[in-house]
Amino acid sequence: MVFRSTTDRKVLIKRVVGLPGETVFLDEKGEVWINQRKIQRQLVKDPKNSKEFYPVSERSLGASYKYYDFFIEMTENHRYRVIQELSIYPRQSTEPYIIPQNSVFVLGDNRDSSSDSRYWGFLPLDNIMGRAFGIWLSCEESFFSLRILCNPSTLRLKRMFKGIK
Repeated sequence: MVFRSTTDRKVLIKRVVGLPGETVFLDEKGEVWINQRKIQRQLVKDPKNSKEFYPVSERSLGASYKYYDFFIEMTENHRYRVIQELSIYPRQSTEPYIIPQNSVFVLGDNRDSSSDSRYWGFLPLDNIMGRAFGIWLSCEESFFSLRILCNPSTLRLKRMFKGIK
């Protein structure tokens, strides 16, 4: 979902996982539960060579692949890619979030490094701009002095012009 942030009005993209009236929580393994049903997920053993996982480099992760798990989450109609940091510390499960009317609950795909509804709250429906349908530009880094400009030497060509299901 493409939307305006509730904190600084920046345009962001996150995955909607909870609708008005639903209850969402994340358990100690980082797994998502909606209305007391766990979203199924499958471990991706080799994300560099997986056809189901978009190319992600160690440079963009900021660390070696060995510090992350890569999953495909599966709902009735969709399959989603998720990155989760490996940690020596146990995760805390969240309290259940009961989504109010006129709001949704959003999560980022890089779950442990995402600023999302767990941190800034529910997303009002009025902030939604539309559905994300593709990636037209993707790079590892932007220019330090001009954060809105992609550094062309770090383009992720395999991700560019790809559709989002």
